Amino acid sequence: MTEQARLLIIDDNESMRRSLVDIFQHQGYQVETAETGQKAILKATESYFNVVLVDIKLPDFNGLDLLKALKEIHPSTECIIITGYASLENAIQALNWGAFAYQVKPFNMDELLSHVRQALEKQNHKQEIEQRIIENYDLYEQERKQRLQLQEEEKARSQFTNFLAHELGTPLTPILVCTRLLEERLSQEPNTLEARLIRNIINGAKTLETRLSDMLDLVRFQNNAFTLKMEPLDPGVILEEVVAQFYPLAEEKQQSLTLDLPKSLPLLVADGRRLKQVLLNLLSNAIKFTSPGDKVILQARVQGGDLVIEVEDTGPGIPTEEQEKLFQPYYRSKASRHSLPGLGLGLVISKQLVEAHGGRIWIHSDQGKGSTFGFSLPLGGHPKVGEEK
Repeated sequence: MTEQARLLIIDDNESMRRSLVDIFQHQGYQVETAETGQKAILKATESYFNVVLVDIKLPDFNGLDLLKALKEIHPSTECIIITGYASLENAIQALNWGAFAYQVKPFNMDELLSHVRQALEKQNHKQEIEQRIIENYDLYEQERKQRLQLQEEEKARSQFTNFLAHELGTPLTPILVCTRLLEERLSQEPNTLEARLIRNIINGAKTLETRLSDMLDLVRFQNNAFTLKMEPLDPGVILEEVVAQFYPLAEEKQQSLTLDLPKSLPLLVADGRRLKQVLLNLLSNAIKFTSPGDKVILQARVQGGDLVIEVEDTGPGIPTEEQEKLFQPYYRSKASRHSLPGLGLGLVISKQLVEAHGGRIWIHSDQGKGSTFGFSLPLGGHPKVGEEK
């Protein structure tokens, strides 16, 4: 489709339009431009464009509203938002309204070209599915379900992960710098309340910094470029460190947080940072969804050749119909959708990391009786993705 594909570039910056036209024409695309939303709608009404690049700030239109209008004219047109005014809210809203990708200026041209190619590949795939439905009506229901599943997966596999990591990472840097300076000033009195609070802030900021790095690694995982740093480690030490990090929060919420370990645990060959990330996600969820007075227990045991770790709570439990959906990207339970912050990525990340180690993750929950999230890892290490040497 590359030689015949038609692109529409919508940007009020003439220099940007000319640059993009030169680049895409050199790649063999047919390219037209529009400097306003009204002109773009007129062109989209008169002609079909495979891919549309939409600037979010136009003199007469909000780019998100224009995206919605273009998708109504031609639902199969793929839209890529390009903007120099990045925000997490705009990124999520654009993806919810059907944007294929969200590109922040100044952008990497190779990445933008890749987005366009992927959008065209998506169209080709949809057209092939629709053609098979026409040719064989008996397969219609099966193909329809596959198409809907593909659409859900594509929506979940959003391209804004890189943007999200950079968007959150930018304000995080000055937070870390300032809190470390405060920590140095309070280093002579390490046991004061102020010093403890500063350390908690630094620990939280470092955790967020690690999560952003993990999200970028998950993108590499999807592209078969993900690596694990496998090495022998003491799982008991990691479990104790993670629980210690959550003791202040549990105490603040008047919850009982307990670490239940055998007298000794064998060495585990794993990526210690990734294991800690999974534990942070599971414990954070348990404390978040558990009421004051309830209990949270982190326990570990050896079962066969695996290390089994479980986080048990006495919270409200999770309805059966929601349990399988919890490991889908961006899914949030009904209980948390309006009352608690989050993007619904923690369990997805945990599942990917556990399976990358050759393990598995599960949930056992009865509504009104609490939940247990558990996972197992082979003690000898058996990563299903690349291993750092």
